[in-house]
Amino acid sequence: MAKVKILARHLKPELNTGTTLLPVWTPIGGLNSLTFSTEKTDTDDTDFDSDGNAEHKVAQRARSISAEGFYKEDPDTGELDAGQEALVALGEAIGYDSLKTMRVTTPGGNVTEYDVSANVTSPSGGGLNDNAGFTAELTVSGAPRFTPAA
Repeated sequence: MAKVKILARHLKPELNTGTTLLPVWTPIGGLNSLTFSTEKTDTDDTDFDSDGNAEHKVAQRARSISAEGFYKEDPDTGELDAGQEALVALGEAIGYDSLKTMRVTTPGGNVTEYDVSANVTSPSGGGLNDNAGFTAELTVSGAPRFTPAA
């Protein structure tokens, strides 16, 4: 079959609210934007033998994920979207508990897992006629793990 362009809304972000041995993948609802960023830090390898040309190698890579959308809760019970609630809790965690695994699944079944910490603003407010927002800035710890579709 021909390769197609996928829509970002068909990416499925989930947070592991269980354990490493017994994962519970909780969907993160209400999102309307999911943005992945990378940075690299180079080390300068230039010396007198470089003949005036800059040389370098990558010393470190950093990744982050920005998840934005609408704050969701049940108006009768106050119950939050389970995925948003899990990210809010992660955003308050410190130490070993401040890292959880997030996975993003594509429509074709490719899965990338990230160990992330979170900084969450929820609800993030809005204007007079706006829906209240939800914003989570996720910092990736370590390398992502990619599993191709079966």
